Amino acid sequence: MTSSGRGERSGAAGLSAASRSEVRPPTALEFFARSENYLLLAVDFWGDSRVSFDGRTLLGRPYRAEEDFFRSLDPEIETDGSGFISRRLGITLYASGAMKEPQTPVEAVTVFERGYYERGDPGLDA
Repeated sequence: MTSSGRGERSGAAGLSAASRSEVRPPTALEFFARSENYLLLAVDFWGDSRVSFDGRTLLGRPYRAEEDFFRSLDPEIETDGSGFISRRLGITLYASGAMKEPQTPVEAVTVFERGYYERGDPGLDA
């Protein structure tokens, strides 16, 4: 899984007033979970993030196409009304209303380590 957001974090203090308005907040790593030992457990990507899996871009693509692709890799994915979880592959895709409108674009991708959902309260940090 790779990601390269266009809004890398930078110190706004060193920018002139004219350029400050051009700085966008980061679009990846905005929401993550960590263990008590500060090990990264999961990362959410959305917005302008560029996320791919095995060379396949995920955000903005039709949900149904992505579910079909991931189901071919993991027949045991778990679906609900707005996306799926593949525990085997360590990935979740979210698209609000995906079950009613299969062409709804994927809005968010979460990647996580094995056992993340089994931990109970994962100790989320914003």
